[in-house]
Amino acid sequence: MTETMSNSDASRRMLPNIISNLVFMLANFALGLLLVPYYLDTLGVAAYAIIPVATSVTSYVVLLSDSLSSTVSRYITIEVNSDTEAARMTFNTAVRGFSVIVLCAIPVVLLISAISPSVFDISTNTVQSVQALFVLILASVLVNVWSNNFITAIYSKNRIDLTNVIKTIQVVLQVVFIILFFTFARVSVSYVGLAYLLASMVYLILSVVVAHRISPEIWIGRGLFDRARFREMTSVSGWALVNSLGNLLFIQASLLLVNVLMGAEQGGLFGVMVMVVSAVSALMDTLATVFTPTVYRLYSEGRIEDMNRMVILAVKVVGVVMAMPIAFLAVFSDQILTLWVGPEYTSLSETVLIAMVAMLCIGSITPSYPLTMVHLKIKVPGLMTFMFGALNVVLAVAVMEFTDLGLEGVMAVWALTMILKNVVFNTWYAEKVSGMDGHQILRSMMTGYLVAVVLWIVYSVISAVIHLPDSWMVMIFAGVVLLGVHSLFILRFVFRDGERDMIMACMPNVISKLLEKVVKG
Repeated sequence: MTETMSNSDASRRMLPNIISNLVFMLANFALGLLLVPYYLDTLGVAAYAIIPVATSVTSYVVLLSDSLSSTVSRYITIEVNSDTEAARMTFNTAVRGFSVIVLCAIPVVLLISAISPSVFDISTNTVQSVQALFVLILASVLVNVWSNNFITAIYSKNRIDLTNVIKTIQVVLQVVFIILFFTFARVSVSYVGLAYLLASMVYLILSVVVAHRISPEIWIGRGLFDRARFREMTSVSGWALVNSLGNLLFIQASLLLVNVLMGAEQGGLFGVMVMVVSAVSALMDTLATVFTPTVYRLYSEGRIEDMNRMVILAVKVVGVVMAMPIAFLAVFSDQILTLWVGPEYTSLSETVLIAMVAMLCIGSITPSYPLTMVHLKIKVPGLMTFMFGALNVVLAVAVMEFTDLGLEGVMAVWALTMILKNVVFNTWYAEKVSGMDGHQILRSMMTGYLVAVVLWIVYSVISAVIHLPDSWMVMIFAGVVLLGVHSLFILRFVFRDGERDMIMACMPNVISKLLEKVVKG
């Protein structure tokens, strides 16, 4: 029987989706937390630097697939609630499209892998190991690209929890395979690529099995290819591609430029910063992405005002919730860096602070992105994202070539361009295409910034009065306690009654009643 997307279903699945997102994020974060010092100990900072470079290059290879995937998600999620035959046709059209992308990308993968040692600073790594690293990681990306067909089918049923289980298994297997290869074979960056490829094969198998179970009506069939729909989706994907390319001109481009212009040593340090940014971004996506299927559903039902209210609340939720970990990381960065990668990396604490200024706007605006997709207004955002990304590249090169600001300068340029794009442009455009008045999205985002400033002051006072020792147990305990206090505070004093009711509706009855008593008590 086909699953429906009623209001009760959407509310019932909101909490499992959030929890599964949190589990995936925590697994991703924790394993990344362990891997970076493991890499630094086994490979050294200079040799390690090529790994984040290789994973960054993969982002450019999957540009087109990510753009097409977001477009397909938009169509299938809307169609699955109203026209199953159309959803099946869209799915099969997408399968053909992804297959073409994978085949066309194979020679590109081989070319990038062959020239990588001569383009990037490979430090003490051998040419062959670096080439193997690139070809295996890029091959794993192509496997993931084709797997996205089936992930989209699962996602259309609002089963984000299941997609997160599959993704979590992939991430865990990557780490397990790396440790096994380094322990029982030899320490080489090439085995990192092999671990990624093996984990991606498991990801593909699980995606196929789960998609067939959850969405049996959306499956591969003969003759189900619509040329008109393919042209329509590729037209939309074209501008989504421009937007994706623009996004890769930000932190990923900065990492590559640091490696090329400042060397492997500085590239390794900046790679640590990229891991911090990626971890915080993953946490923000954990909260933001759970709202997307509901936005698509409300649009398909013609409930535009409800959709707009949902997005405004989602922007506020992500901002005020993320204000706590961002402020905590900014204030206690010295202790966290010392525990994570060692005291010699505490020089990055100022770079962390600069990055966190921009991270809040990056995350809080994310729930509004589906607005431009549902209205198919993605040309202007794509062009503006590309423009701001190009500005980041130009300014980053200028900082490295003509100043002595170093990594702090590169990160400051990235933060500036991200704030301009997200705070100035994205809020205005999302409000414009959705017909909102009064800068409602911007006001929701600013609520998060106000909370973050207050928390930064409070945590700075706590840090000055009580010096927390360099202990993971102490830092985790402090973080959990402060997060609990923060959660109760924002529920009682930041969210209005109607907003609290919407949030409570997503919780199980036992939890919502308990929270209601605490808040009103």
